[in-house]
Amino acid sequence: MSYQVHLRGPGLNMFTRIKSEGLNDLLSLLQDHRDDRGEPPGWQVGPRDPRLGTGFAAHEPRGNDAVRRARKATRLPLPERPAAAAPVEKILAPLPSAPLADHPNLTFPEKLLLLGAWTEARKEKFILRGPALAEALMHAGQTPPANPKRDVMAAVRSGWITLGLFPNPSRGTLTAEGWQRVAEMLG
Repeated sequence: MSYQVHLRGPGLNMFTRIKSEGLNDLLSLLQDHRDDRGEPPGWQVGPRDPRLGTGFAAHEPRGNDAVRRARKATRLPLPERPAAAAPVEKILAPLPSAPLADHPNLTFPEKLLLLGAWTEARKEKFILRGPALAEALMHAGQTPPANPKRDVMAAVRSGWITLGLFPNPSRGTLTAEGWQRVAEMLG
């Protein structure tokens, strides 16, 4: 098992994965060198994702307790759906499958986006990995792509989908931009 780490600051934007064996060392390093004085100079603060929690206080214990608290912090409810989602949900929810066959010129990231909108409109989980994704695509009359990870990441880079947080990173959620794009596709 591995964990994603993202470090951001002036002149630094690093995204990497660490092995689970290094998690305690990383948490220890973060605790020993944390800076609670505020944001670094020149740092531009954007909207904070409420699922990320507030981080660890300096007095909290390290090790398994810290890991448990990190897991608990990521289980907060997802943000509310954007206004663009409501009309799209009314169209997609009653359909027996995602209307991918009705749009033959879509790229696979766009097909994943439409599949995700249909899944979320039906109040189901939008799973982006493994047999669940392949089964959903086959149910919609599509052959799964040869490299689904590439297509999922293309949809993420386009800003249409966000990946879930630990402990379920394979679950996706449509962003406001994603719902807007689906509304354009359904026209």
